[in-house]
Amino acid sequence: MAATLDQEVVDLELVITHLDTLYEAGADCIHPTTGKIVSDPEYDQLRKRLAVLYPESEILKTPTASALVSTVKKVKHHPPMTSISKAIGTLQERTAALEDWQVKVLA
Repeated sequence: MAATLDQEVVDLELVITHLDTLYEAGADCIHPTTGKIVSDPEYDQLRKRLAVLYPESEILKTPTASALVSTVKKVKHHPPMTSISKAIGTLQERTAALEDWQVKVLA
């Protein structure tokens, strides 16, 4: 990796870990350098960028980077919690997937 690419990976890992720690603490997810609140889609883009640059990152092996060092007891949800915003496909396909999920949950 080139020096600038290495630095971008380090920066991404630091930002993601920072945001995950804030999230786990129940605080607003404020970007450490911009001071702005990071939305879920913006956070997802940070993780996607890291996955492109450095797919071997340990951070990508957990739902949140803080899970690597977390002592918080994890809760298993039944049915599992998922994010419709991360669904892939057309609006009609995502709507159908959501409706299918609702039928399963309410059954």
